[in-house]
Amino acid sequence: MSTRDQFAREADAERIAHQLVVECTQVSIPALREDPIGVLDRYAGINVVYSSRQAEAGCGKGGGYYRADPPTIYLHPSSSRRDAFTVLHEFAHHLQRHHPEWGFSLMDIRDSRQRMRVEETVCDRFAAEILLPPNQTDEETLVSHPADVMAQLFANSQSSRSAVVQAVAGRMPAYAKWILCVIDPKGVVTTSQSTYSDYSPGKKQIHTPLAQLALEAQAGPVRRHLDEAYTFSTGATMTGMWAEACRDHEGRYTFVALRPQRRYGVGQILEERFVCANPSCSVERDSTRNLRRCGKCGQPYCPDCVTCSCDPASTGKQCPECFTELTPHEVRHGHECA
Repeated sequence: MSTRDQFAREADAERIAHQLVVECTQVSIPALREDPIGVLDRYAGINVVYSSRQAEAGCGKGGGYYRADPPTIYLHPSSSRRDAFTVLHEFAHHLQRHHPEWGFSLMDIRDSRQRMRVEETVCDRFAAEILLPPNQTDEETLVSHPADVMAQLFANSQSSRSAVVQAVAGRMPAYAKWILCVIDPKGVVTTSQSTYSDYSPGKKQIHTPLAQLALEAQAGPVRRHLDEAYTFSTGATMTGMWAEACRDHEGRYTFVALRPQRRYGVGQILEERFVCANPSCSVERDSTRNLRRCGKCGQPYCPDCVTCSCDPASTGKQCPECFTELTPHEVRHGHECA
């Protein structure tokens, strides 16, 4: 069995990507680090096409895609850092497909979904190794202040913020418990990743405590406790966290790192208690976890009377005794006067 076969069986994407970097003869790796798009634009073995159209076929990760015949990278222009990562990711597809040994090892993975996962992960690792400098951060600093490490790594590389988050998470030792994320200027979580069992905050959402943390980071690095950190779609809230925040060198986005306050524990999840908003319904629940939520107000429906926080629709019916307008629940189940 070849070394690459062993890597494939172990799904060791990082070592496979490293071998692709080491054995790459198509272009100069140092030049690729300095100017990925320019180097691949000049490389005769592949075409780089700038296109605003999304792919109808081929391998792609949002910012671009690769087609093998003829070898072409279609790039959807974005920020320079994202474009650099995207073009390297797609170039890694090309290298994998045309490698005399690894290309066959990849195709030997029978499960097509597993094969795609391995190939995509190798592409990410390849792009990260090219763009990110070698890990020169000592373990104590990495584990103690990852928000500072992310900000420094972003300043010293051409990689995107999301790639920096992935890289720092991947470099964490097994015992480290951190949730890493990036907050944009509007307070929205753009990317997040957990290095242990606790779930990270939902992306494309504003989590008020994290947005406040990012605001405080304007004045300098922040290190403090967060009694309430963020809320899940179920209504439950992550509590009892230690938080660190550091603005990037552009002064716009904020790198945030969270860990449990209890050093050897996990975050404490506080379930949202449910009390029906309908005054004629007495339903209460200790958790909203399994309750459906209204698409308009975002609040859970009562499992009994199906009331949410929206203004109730008029039933047009009154109690014959007290002349109070009846709710939909009272129409079905009766009013207390009856």
